[in-house]
Amino acid sequence: MEEIEIIGTTLKVLFYSSKNNYIVLLVGNDTCEDIVVTGHFGEVQLNKEYIFSGNWTFHKKYGEQFSAISCIEAQEYERQVDSLATYDYIAEESSNEIN
Repeated sequence: MEEIEIIGTTLKVLFYSSKNNYIVLLVGNDTCEDIVVTGHFGEVQLNKEYIFSGNWTFHKKYGEQFSAISCIEAQEYERQVDSLATYDYIAEESSNEIN
């Protein structure tokens, strides 16, 4: 199954285990009602926007949830993308100078 990404702001920590970094979050976004995100990625900060990668699941007791396998702060992701774009530009310019 192909992973999907969702972007949302952390509203509330519903559960956290320091033993295995399992966390259950309430996450809000602009396109739908608040969603529950679960995963093993440790502590996150409230009221910050994150990008979660994973898949939708259905828990017998708690209903529909997004099971995330990774979580990155959206602002950090944007910095990484900007760095890659700068690297690509420098590499392209360097190759043009060689030719």
